Amino acid sequence: MAPRIFIAAAVIASLFPVMANAKEGAGADSPSIPSVLISGDSLALAAAPAIARMLSGAGLSSELEATIGSGFANPGKFDWPAFFERDAARGARRAVVLSIGANDFNAIRLNGKRHGFGSDEWDAEYRARLRRLIAAARTGRTVLVIVSPPPMRDANLERAVVHVSKIARDESFRNGAVHCDTSRALTPDGRWAERDGKVQIRLSDGVHFAPEGAGRFAGKIASCLAEAFDAKEGKGRFRLVGHEPESNRR
Repeated sequence: MAPRIFIAAAVIASLFPVMANAKEGAGADSPSIPSVLISGDSLALAAAPAIARMLSGAGLSSELEATIGSGFANPGKFDWPAFFERDAARGARRAVVLSIGANDFNAIRLNGKRHGFGSDEWDAEYRARLRRLIAAARTGRTVLVIVSPPPMRDANLERAVVHVSKIARDESFRNGAVHCDTSRALTPDGRWAERDGKVQIRLSDGVHFAPEGAGRFAGKIASCLAEAFDAKEGKGRFRLVGHEPESNRR
């Protein structure tokens, strides 16, 4: 059977019980804009239905903006900083979740010059684009959670992911965003694996998720989001029920 790279929303929503409950009066949606934006690359697509279910349980609406193959290194594919500047004009959200970094291993073109991945010029421009996005996304003190990818099977891609994740962590800390480290979200040792015991968690392409892996990834993001809400709005305002591994449900 051919591997399934993208999981249907209805299937994920039924399989992954990632839910949260808010205390009464925890804040209603703005009538003009959904409270939470779930955004990013193809990994965001896999996690979005489960995260949306959690938010719905907390009385918060959400919407999805995802582009397969997108990142910061290739704005020609999708310009994320520009998108968030346009989105900010719609109004302030309660939170933004951005899954990014799995496609940021290409050279960056700047002022007509090509700068290779990991060079000083590449790093400086990548940081500048990330800071521009953070400034736009945090309009009105919006909670911004930047999600770095889990481990990858390909060694070169994994090195790239580790590099850009460090930049994302640094710039998040310096500029008021929350960095969500998913390196151990799928496996306890933080290494890529297609299976955790008998349970399939990743697809054979080495990047994307099987349904159980998508649930674990979404559960980690939901946990990061709940902690961010706690930090901003008061401890205990949200009670999170995380993803239960498939092995525990049998």
